[in-house]
Parts: sequence; C-alpha cells; structure tokens
Amino acid sequence: LPKGPSPRAPKGAPKMSPQDKLFRKMGFHPYHGWEAEYHLLPGKEKVVAELQKYAANAASIVLATDMDREGEAIAWHLREIL
Repeated sequence: LPKGPSPRAPKGAPKMSPQDKLFRKMGFHPYHGWEAEYHLLPGKEKVVAELQKYAANAASIVLATDMDREGEAIAWHLREIL
C-alpha cells in the first residue's frame, strides 16, 4: 500500500436485527412500515469505536468487500455507523 492508508477490519458484521420472533423470521418489521431496524452486536463496541476514531481523521474511507452479499451488508452497516 502507498504511504498513508491504514487498513482496518470490522471483524465481522457490526449490526443485527432485533430479537422479535416475527422480525427474525421475516427480516423486516411488518408492524412498522416494513422497515428494518438494526442494533449493534454485543461485543462490537470496541471495534466500532476504533473504526469511528480512524474515520473521524480520514480524508476518505474505502469500504472494500469480498464477492458475497455478506460483505456488501457489512460495508452498508459500516457506512451507516461511520
């Protein structure tokens, strides 16, 4: 890498959907306009705080993903968090 970029990893998905039984089964909330609601996963506070610290001082952020949808979802959640 050229001088300057400092790669950081989220170490897996930072968010999840609520624990409502119907919500877990369907992936969205039918009682609230069909919108998804996500919460920070327990144990991810430290890595998210570190990523936010680096993001606050960065001129730009590149969210590089692998080729599956899970990577795209992680990048989307990071975009929302950062």
